[in-house]
Amino acid sequence: MAQTTNTGKAFFIGSTYAAAVAISAATNAAECVVTLAPAHGTIVGEWVHLSVGWARGNDRLFRVKTVSTNDVTLEGFNTTSTALFPAGGGVGTLRRVTAWAQISQVRAPNVAGGEQQYTDGSYLENPVNIDVPNNKTATTITLELAHDISLAYRTTVQAAQDGGVPVAFRQVNALGRPSAGACFWSIQNMGAGGRGDIEVSTVQCSFANEITHYAT
Repeated sequence: MAQTTNTGKAFFIGSTYAAAVAISAATNAAECVVTLAPAHGTIVGEWVHLSVGWARGNDRLFRVKTVSTNDVTLEGFNTTSTALFPAGGGVGTLRRVTAWAQISQVRAPNVAGGEQQYTDGSYLENPVNIDVPNNKTATTITLELAHDISLAYRTTVQAAQDGGVPVAFRQVNALGRPSAGACFWSIQNMGAGGRGDIEVSTVQCSFANEITHYAT
């Protein structure tokens, strides 16, 4: 068991990607192994962004656990269920995140969404209502920041916003535990605040799929 505060937490945007590399096969396993095209350049410990046929794998980020020639193990990506991950559906492309820009001067991160949604599955003969789980709401994190247009990361976030496609997000808490995902980015370029307040603005990230969490 561990308790931690937000003090020391750091946030990053993927500032540089390597070229997309073809995935020719992906295993159904406790940790998915993808077969990449030769000369892929993937190394242990780096983060990769998937674009694949699996709905539960597309636009997700994973850390590389092992590399054996062209076979790359994605840490913690459990694809054993062929119902959720149909055989052959993991082909597509992989992009390595080769550089990150820190989103500095964050004052408060606020998370919204991710709640389970339900459909009424009740029958007339049953006096008790039944809620059947279906989708979850989209997860969005809003970072309130000290407003400073001179900071380099703002250009990177602006480019991600203008590109209109999911770009890598990563956070690391005070215990060094990372979380990462791909999200649509938005930046507020006007500072706000009342008399005597610190001038603030926001960066907002709306995740395109599940977020990956690691204990170390």
